[in-house]
Amino acid sequence: MAAPARRSPRRATARPAPSPDTAPPADTAPPPAARSGKPAMRHFASTRDPEPEPTLDFSVEFVRDGVSEVHEFTAALRVGFSDTVALLTGADDEAKVLPHLDRMIRRALLNTDGTPQRWRPSFEGKEFIAPDGERHPAVHLDRYTSFDAGSSRRRWAHLMDVDEEIQVEHEQVVAVFEYITSEAADRPTQRSSR
Repeated sequence: MAAPARRSPRRATARPAPSPDTAPPADTAPPPAARSGKPAMRHFASTRDPEPEPTLDFSVEFVRDGVSEVHEFTAALRVGFSDTVALLTGADDEAKVLPHLDRMIRRALLNTDGTPQRWRPSFEGKEFIAPDGERHPAVHLDRYTSFDAGSSRRRWAHLMDVDEEIQVEHEQVVAVFEYITSEAADRPTQRSSR
């Protein structure tokens, strides 16, 4: 039996780089999917207007030890698809609907009109990093962590999740939800051109 023929290893051949005169402009190169023979990816853009979202202000009366407290909030007029699906999925069971109402309200509440909900200070020596990334002396921390410094979303979350001495009625929360969603539904939207 004859020995198999030896193949010489493949050598990479260097190709000269295209000159600026012969290279296609970068913006005309086909997208990666087109170069690979796959169909181009379809992109579904948001129909949201690039302008700042309209907002609405409202207040809710809470009760602490029999004494009324009125808290003011600002919400953006937005209701997302996942929120709507989750709400409709549990439409026949009030116990399933209530968490979705609360979630939709929280997502609509502004998180930029004060200290953001999930912000926690990080310290470096006697300074802390504020939500805007700036350093501040630790003695000024209460300017960011006090209840009144919080964003609408942060204050709502505190009242609903943390403050055990305060009460709000079920009907009030449902009314807040109905107010935000009805205002969002009446808002004109930018439609896709296709």
